[in-house]
Amino acid sequence: MTYSKKTQGPSEQTEPTRRKRVIVWICIALTAFVVLIVLHSYDPPVRPTFSPTRADLRSLSTGLEAYFTDHQAYPAWSADPDENVYGPLVKNEPAFRGQPTFMSQSGTRRIQIVTSPVAYITEYFSDAFAPHPEAPFSYWVTEKGDGWIAWSPGPDRDYDLSIHNIAKAYDGPTTRSSSLLVELTFDPTNGMESSGDFCRFKQ
Repeated sequence: MTYSKKTQGPSEQTEPTRRKRVIVWICIALTAFVVLIVLHSYDPPVRPTFSPTRADLRSLSTGLEAYFTDHQAYPAWSADPDENVYGPLVKNEPAFRGQPTFMSQSGTRRIQIVTSPVAYITEYFSDAFAPHPEAPFSYWVTEKGDGWIAWSPGPDRDYDLSIHNIAKAYDGPTTRSSSLLVELTFDPTNGMESSGDFCRFKQ
């Protein structure tokens, strides 16, 4: 006796496969929909951009050199919060303690500064990366008075350059940065929030 094997028709053979494909496409569509909703509702934190900070450092450089032309010296600096423009900010921002910047007075005597009576710059540039939004750039002049350096803590908002290492990192006009200054300077190839400061100095 001969038995014939019953075969399934095309519709019976592909129906389960079709259902699986439909379910997969529905899942993909739902996932994409959820992702779009999340992306649309996500409000990324606003971060200051690098370009304005570097532009402000360039403008500050111009003002400092104009001051030097008139006075044969660069504006005074101090790491003492009782004498510098960080003073009012130190109470709430310990990061400024010992950080050098423009001197505002010497004892009870106010000194001539870069913003007045002659406005070599109209006001101290606010450092967008500083721990306080109103803080100016850090600033220091070499012991010989022949060079200056100004800096921002950079995207990580942490000062790598300070009164403790600045003299070793920068010791006067040069066309080649010291290895320590290179090490402490921000490099975007290390990541956009890596350590390192933005700086500009007398070359």
